[in-house]
Amino acid sequence: MVVNPLVRLFLTGILRHYLQFIAGALVARGIFTPEQTEELVVGLVASIITAAWMLWVHYRERLKFVTAQASDRVLTERQVEQRIANPDIPNPVLTLEKDARPISPII
Repeated sequence: MVVNPLVRLFLTGILRHYLQFIAGALVARGIFTPEQTEELVVGLVASIITAAWMLWVHYRERLKFVTAQASDRVLTERQVEQRIANPDIPNPVLTLEKDARPISPII
């Protein structure tokens, strides 16, 4: 997934602003020193971005797995990706129980 640099800059700026607000409150209470807040904000921004990316990658892989599993025939990875990208084909539900077989909405 390619993110527009302007959107990425905007979102990280908002995240940084809120984290600095929180860090300011922690400095006011004496939990951190002003010098520690910059390191705190940079570390938290990096951690949040890493966690969000990890969740996105896990979601995409799970969607591929369940889509392939819902098919009645063997699909290549490219076919699974084409099926997911096709808006006319609904994707299977990702929150199934472990013993439930996903049912393909395609006949």
